[in-house]
Amino acid sequence: MGSSTWFSQALAINDWSAAAFGQVDLVNSGAYLNWMLPVSHDKGDPLPALLDNLCMEAGLRGSRFMTASCILDDSVFHLLRSAGFCPFSWQRFWCLTKPPVSDGDPADVTWQPPSDQQVAAISSLQRRLLSPAVRAVVKSAADKLPDWVMIYAGEIQGFSAVREFNRQVILTPFITQTCEAPAAILAALVHVCCPDASSVYIRQTGDSAWLIDHLEKIANAVTPREELLVKHFTLREKAHALEEVNHAVKNRHTDPVAPFIRSSNKRNHL
Repeated sequence: MGSSTWFSQALAINDWSAAAFGQVDLVNSGAYLNWMLPVSHDKGDPLPALLDNLCMEAGLRGSRFMTASCILDDSVFHLLRSAGFCPFSWQRFWCLTKPPVSDGDPADVTWQPPSDQQVAAISSLQRRLLSPAVRAVVKSAADKLPDWVMIYAGEIQGFSAVREFNRQVILTPFITQTCEAPAAILAALVHVCCPDASSVYIRQTGDSAWLIDHLEKIANAVTPREELLVKHFTLREKAHALEEVNHAVKNRHTDPVAPFIRSSNKRNHL
């Protein structure tokens, strides 16, 4: 059940009861594990089987990978690792004070929506600020532009994603370390993109770890550090028919993907 942007699954013990429930959010070409809820442990831990089913269903819906987040010391972390998930970054959420107290006024800084003419510059900046493991699960500017970009000294030196719901906003900013007054730059982003929000949160990741000292000036940490894990799917479609796989035409040319098949022909195929 669910809309096209998320789905839920239930692991059933029989026709009358369930062992566990789970929900997955579909985002672009990937999926995100929202939550899993075990109900019964009569026949062992039901979460590994539920997790395998959620991954399969996400792949059938076109996802190329699934990501999840949890605390390192949580038992779910070991469950995800056993299911093939690998850590690729971490995250922590901060709640901004009202009004945010900055370390001065940023000079020559402008936050604005991006344009198509800035795709190349934004893509170059993403390659500088985001690790390869993160870029593998995040759409590049060529596929999806960020919500806001920062112009500093006449160049694009930052960008941010924005998620808003019920007047609450989550910002995921990335800026270069060469910028002066980072706390003021983040405060300027809040004033520009969400002046009427009731609550503003900043999502800090491993690629913005250096911002922690500046975030402490304008916000309070509201969650502990969570590890971000990903499982990339290798198969997304049903297996092709044998005649489609065995595409060798000339007998004297070997086909590395053709399976070995018993044959009554005495001719030497090697």
